[in-house]
Amino acid sequence: MVFAAVGAAGQGQPPPTPLITNEVFVVFRSGPTTASVSSQLAGRTVPLSTGGYAATVPLQLDETLAEALKRWGATPGVAQVVPNIWVHKVGFAAAASASASSGSAVAAASGFRFDWPDDTYVKDGHGWGLERISVGYAWGASVTGRSSPARICVVDTGIDYNHTDFVYGLWGPARIVGGASYLQVNNSTRFTDGLDAAMDYDGHGTAVAALVAGLRNRVGTVGLMYGGVELLACKFMDVGGYGKTSDAYMCLDWCRGQGAQISVNSWGVNVGSTILGTVSDLGSNAAAFDAIRSLLLSWGRDHLFVTAAGNERKLLHPQGPLLEPYFFLPAQLNLDNMLVVAATNEDDEPWEEGADLGTNQGSDWVHIAAPGVDLMSAKIKAPGATKYEWVEVTGTSFAAPLVAGAAGLVWGAMTDLGLDPNMLTVRDKILVGADAVPILSARLSDGQSYVAGGRRLNVYHALSAVDASRFPRLPPDLPPRPPPPAKRPRPPPPRRSPQKSKPPPPPPRKKLPRLGYGKTAAPPPPACGAGQFFDGARCRSCTVFRLDCVACSRRGCLQLSGRLART
Repeated sequence: MVFAAVGAAGQGQPPPTPLITNEVFVVFRSGPTTASVSSQLAGRTVPLSTGGYAATVPLQLDETLAEALKRWGATPGVAQVVPNIWVHKVGFAAAASASASSGSAVAAASGFRFDWPDDTYVKDGHGWGLERISVGYAWGASVTGRSSPARICVVDTGIDYNHTDFVYGLWGPARIVGGASYLQVNNSTRFTDGLDAAMDYDGHGTAVAALVAGLRNRVGTVGLMYGGVELLACKFMDVGGYGKTSDAYMCLDWCRGQGAQISVNSWGVNVGSTILGTVSDLGSNAAAFDAIRSLLLSWGRDHLFVTAAGNERKLLHPQGPLLEPYFFLPAQLNLDNMLVVAATNEDDEPWEEGADLGTNQGSDWVHIAAPGVDLMSAKIKAPGATKYEWVEVTGTSFAAPLVAGAAGLVWGAMTDLGLDPNMLTVRDKILVGADAVPILSARLSDGQSYVAGGRRLNVYHALSAVDASRFPRLPPDLPPRPPPPAKRPRPPPPRRSPQKSKPPPPPPRKKLPRLGYGKTAAPPPPACGAGQFFDGARCRSCTVFRLDCVACSRRGCLQLSGRLART
């Protein structure tokens, strides 16, 4: 992915490198010393749920990054100081979309109740990902999130809370109970509370949230926890899908203060040496994530951090004395209270498109896979549009919320049964209940497999791992979506006059275009010259994306001077 315009930076320009060299991120302990230091930072500090403060602090004149880290590390009251770094969303919702109409479908299988919503794109074949993970059997067992709704925090670009998938439902509310925004304004993080602050203008966070909690309301699609969920939206990436690790940290801390049991984190960055270069006096290039790692460690069994494996079709390696050229974080944080999710296609194979687009892999790091290709989800309303729409999305960004929604259902079932629903146990039930897919266990070049244990999400079997008497395992030959019961035959229609011709058959259902990750709009007209692109109104120079960009499209740079740009 090329670096696109960064709304979080407030300048509309791409970051020249992931590493931010003119500031550091400082976490302060609570106490009088901290209050004194905080007062000197001219309103830059943001209070934390633990009672301390955090701030992005600019370097002094002629100070190097290493010197600033050392200076702040020796300052009284400082708990942690780390470099700051840009991260980006992992995948995006495509621009094309489709509107919805209504319908209904509920089926039953022998011995097992199967419930299937009548939301348009679920019943017409676009709900293949939901079928594959057997969530219809969980819904048939009345596990929808209704009685004990989990609190799930979407740490992303925000949520369009006015979308039809969030504001109305025949089968109970999927409530968005809180929102916040942590965005950089004039090189300082600005905290704003409320749903309006967390409004999504990019589309990524809305698509992620709808896969968790889209309502069952006979239109569009539906999320795993349609019956009820307490959804939190924390926005730290803006239009263009970029944000800072410092703001991600503060979003996660806000989620903690709101009592979230689960967070969905469909973002990340390669901190390998080929991206950051050699910074010998900083220690590990992964140091920018040390604060996030410490926060998640302190959260322990009370929280499950669900994150995307990444979309660059890379094999994830361990971090050695010298970083591998590719080291993707936060997926490679290696913590007990996190789940790293890969994406699979309709054949249960790892999602792959071309040489450098597809799911990241490696059983030392990737815990489970879930469907992540051509899933239908909610789309933000385009300017001037009169109604809300839905869109096909592809990537590990959209496999991760399926696992988060499954964790929410398992947490609710354990709560209903009076069991201890700590999140380490919920994580274990998700992994134990997963289906073992042979191709996901195939050996790769360094001895790893694609996914640990060849696991692919199975929501119902995760519930079976909680209580096998209430949720007996499905027979191996039972399909993920059984056929509907046979309809009672109708009497034959009256015979028509032979002179009258038969009415024409109804037109076949129009198949939606495949609009997955990385797809672009129609190519620009040939009237634009070399090094230009057509923006819908006129020809513009490719240098708007990067000064050394020599070929581009409306989506971004295709070729830099002397090398290809990855889009």
